[in-house]
Amino acid sequence: MNKRVSVSRASAVRAALEAKARRDAERLERERKVEAALADFYECRMRAEAIREAARVRVAKILREAEAAAREPLNAAHTAIMALKELGETREQIAELTGQSVTEVRIHLGGGWEPGHASLADAEVEPSAA
Repeated sequence: MNKRVSVSRASAVRAALEAKARRDAERLERERKVEAALADFYECRMRAEAIREAARVRVAKILREAEAAAREPLNAAHTAIMALKELGETREQIAELTGQSVTEVRIHLGGGWEPGHASLADAEVEPSAA
């Protein structure tokens, strides 16, 4: 009977080792899949950030070009506000006629206006950062 017990024990140990090997193989496969998923995640996040950075560079260039192109019409608008003042319009009347705030008209008339600086009205329509 001793031989039968040792054969039975050896068979049980072999079955346990096979079960453990299957579990270890499944765990290793799961860890490989986790690693692959994490690698995909980090790679895609870095790619997305690179795309966003390239877009920020393009946006900055477009804004610089737009500011340069807007300089002449802004100067002409400023000249028109100055002309309204010379025609006897008050700050309040100029603001009402142009849709500018009295503060902005005051800036134009007070010599503090510079083309290329966003006006208060421009600040209201700028897109917010996401």
